[in-house]
Amino acid sequence: MDELMTRTSLTSLHKSGDDRVISPNSLDEWTWSSLRKQFKYKSLEKLYSIYQRRLQNGYLSLFVLLRVVLGVTHCTILIKMGSLKDSLPDLVTYSVLGALLLPVIALSFRPKLIAKKSYVPVLLSCIIVALLVTGDLAVPLYYTVAYSSSIPAIRPAYVTHTLLACYIFLPLAENLHAFILGTTATLCYLASLYLITYRNMPNAVSRVSPNIIADAIYLACVNGLGLYFRFMNEVVIRRSFLDRRKCVESTLRLNYEKDQEEQLTRSILPQHFAVKIKKEFRNIFKFIEEHKKAPPKGQLYNDLYVETHDNVSILYADVVNFSGLTVALSVTKLVETLNDLFGSFDEASEKHNVLRIKFLGDCYYCVSGVPTPNSQHAKSCVDLGLDMIYIINEVRSRVRQESGEDVNMRIGVHSGTIISGILGVNKWQYDVWSRDVVIANKMEQTGQPGMVHITQQTLDLLNADQYHLQPVANLEDETLNKYCIRSYLIAPEPPVPPPLPQNSEDHFKVTVPDSPPPPNRHYVRWAGMRSSTTSTGVSSKSNRRLTSSVGNHADVYAGTYRRRTHFMDSCLRDYHLMLKAADAEMENAIKQMPLSKWEQWCAWEHINPICLTFRKWKWEIPFVREPDPLFKFYIGCAALVLLCMGLIFLVPSITFSQFHLSTTVGYSAAMIFLVALMPLTWMHFIWNRYKDPHDEHEGHVPQPRNKLLHFMYQTSVKVVWSALLRTSLYLAITIMLAACAMLDMLFECKNTNRLANNNVTSSIAAVGAAEIDCLSTPWQMTETCSLAILTSFLFLRIHFILKLIIGCSIVVFYTWNVWLYRSVVFQSDDTWNPYMEPRMAHILSVAFLTFSLHLIDRQAEYMSRLDYQWKRQLTKEQDEAFHTRNANKLLLRNILPEHVGS
Repeated sequence: MDELMTRTSLTSLHKSGDDRVISPNSLDEWTWSSLRKQFKYKSLEKLYSIYQRRLQNGYLSLFVLLRVVLGVTHCTILIKMGSLKDSLPDLVTYSVLGALLLPVIALSFRPKLIAKKSYVPVLLSCIIVALLVTGDLAVPLYYTVAYSSSIPAIRPAYVTHTLLACYIFLPLAENLHAFILGTTATLCYLASLYLITYRNMPNAVSRVSPNIIADAIYLACVNGLGLYFRFMNEVVIRRSFLDRRKCVESTLRLNYEKDQEEQLTRSILPQHFAVKIKKEFRNIFKFIEEHKKAPPKGQLYNDLYVETHDNVSILYADVVNFSGLTVALSVTKLVETLNDLFGSFDEASEKHNVLRIKFLGDCYYCVSGVPTPNSQHAKSCVDLGLDMIYIINEVRSRVRQESGEDVNMRIGVHSGTIISGILGVNKWQYDVWSRDVVIANKMEQTGQPGMVHITQQTLDLLNADQYHLQPVANLEDETLNKYCIRSYLIAPEPPVPPPLPQNSEDHFKVTVPDSPPPPNRHYVRWAGMRSSTTSTGVSSKSNRRLTSSVGNHADVYAGTYRRRTHFMDSCLRDYHLMLKAADAEMENAIKQMPLSKWEQWCAWEHINPICLTFRKWKWEIPFVREPDPLFKFYIGCAALVLLCMGLIFLVPSITFSQFHLSTTVGYSAAMIFLVALMPLTWMHFIWNRYKDPHDEHEGHVPQPRNKLLHFMYQTSVKVVWSALLRTSLYLAITIMLAACAMLDMLFECKNTNRLANNNVTSSIAAVGAAEIDCLSTPWQMTETCSLAILTSFLFLRIHFILKLIIGCSIVVFYTWNVWLYRSVVFQSDDTWNPYMEPRMAHILSVAFLTFSLHLIDRQAEYMSRLDYQWKRQLTKEQDEAFHTRNANKLLLRNILPEHVGS
């Protein structure tokens, strides 16, 4: 057995390929279109909409927190730099806006309202955006009307923030709805800038147009980044959803396999023995998996599975005239007959809490009181014997008609002590032994057909008044006489005939007995030619008890086909039920997800809400090393953002016919670098799409043979799998974009040595100071800096702490430029409030954006870590299922012939 177990464990039961993480051939499954097809094919869109609403509630609660923090900070700085009276218009506007937003947002958190009508979240989102835009435009409009041209130009303060709300925070399921809202808000802000902010600008025709064009490019880029985030976030969410569902299915499948395993092993071995053996097998498999070798022989099979049981009853049953059946019936019919009989016997033994040991040919024997003691073990065996006689009596006429043989049951019962256990090396066999087992066997051999032959020991444990007893005067058996056995015959009660049909037409209609049938009797009721089964007197645990018929017209062999196909039907039914249960469990899991801020910050069970670290620190490095199939999209996004930044830079350059070498060279070098990265990150995706556009190879696409293409192909795969390489590329790209955003500010601004003659007056403007002339306006510099910050946060799989460090570094460096190095450039520019210094408006603009993006990034990181936690749970459950299946296989192979066990 040791050699068999080792050989089986190391060869035929080896673990299949590890599919716990994605493989290079499955990277295409991370595309938006592919994921949507999977959801449509698996009919998961309804569940996904529930999942999506839960996630949107998390982002909406984040939006509320963000509005409160930004509003309080903004108003505090206004009061600090001016006075409460001067800041009163802003305070009133933001307070009214908050009061109007509160009930609308509260309605968005009502799941029943949102789920009832699909247009409700769209309507609520439109109202929220309308309030945000109105409140943001009300401040510059008020100051423009109230103070005319005696104040600096006033800009809306939360342009970028409103666009982020359209694409990220609001509960919009469709990308088109978000795009329409974002475009509408963009047009409103552009109109405000043109009609309010730039109305008093000198040389309006020559300067307003470039500013509006630059603002339009910036806002269009923000809209594009919003759509990009929605697409990428949807890919991540859908992939996370599928992983979660796979986790649920794995759990249910594990339970399903355990149930099937128990059902199978229970029909071969007693459950308590099977549990012990499977536990030892599982330990052996774990040892083999951990050490890559078989355990020492002494550790493979230490226990002897043998037990002694007192106070039990043993039943032996034999089919009389079975030899005649073997000659009269065909092999198929003979097997079907025995299968029907023994199947009914098994159901009856289960009903009476009797453990069937085995059947050999036409012999069937079982024990009551094993493994769980049964105070009524004698009664259980006697009642089972009587049921066996009822069962075979109901098929006698049919068998006599087909074979000409009169079959019956001869049954013997004895009570005493037994030894039970498993014997064998390569093939195991569960059996019972003892003197009392021999006596029970002899009782069956000396009994009479159609009666239960019991000993005095069994009778002493019965209520004799319940049975028709006939003492046996003489036992012609040497063994029974040796042990001075006294015996009795118990005859079954005569069956109560069912009521006769009133006419021949009702012969096959459902018949119901007028009086209750005797206990433990079985009937088959017929309607037309279809059968329905009932079992009276006993409630069935398995809901599949086969009952027999009364009368010559009831086809008792209907149970043969039903029992033969029951296991297959049960498996198919259970599988479909498992899929339905997976949907129900998934919906319940979605409802229990810790997505609200309260659950996220108060539940420290698995993820630290402050640092977003796992409670199990050993998970951190594997999480960081997780592959990122979306990295190629980040490169493409960065290239488009750099192009928009370049366009913002080119607009004034073309308009004023100026050329700045440093900025041009910097943008060109950065663009060349990003374009060079394209084939190195996209080749795997493009090659697979080119070679297998319809996914006919199921991901197994041959790699390119050309050396250059092969190098780019391998590099694109390596980028996905190497966290270090991705982080290095991220740092290089974000630093380049930040540098490009500040090139004009650092190197292209020049002193003009002329007095400032700006028609727009300001209490803070340094009149008479030397003017520094830059190619871009200050707000164009802030916009390009904002785009660089936005890009740094849109690399979704980069660690959120690193992105926060990069974003804060850009803000700090930009603040130094605005407040100190190029202070003169920003002192007399547009602002958010007449009493707020323009430099502070620029700093708050990038600081507020960084804070907003960090909160969004934290939410995305939290969801990513939840997804990884589910993956770890899935891995654990897959390992559990693997060991369970192998233990089951090895157990069956050591009991059944190998081809049967397989």
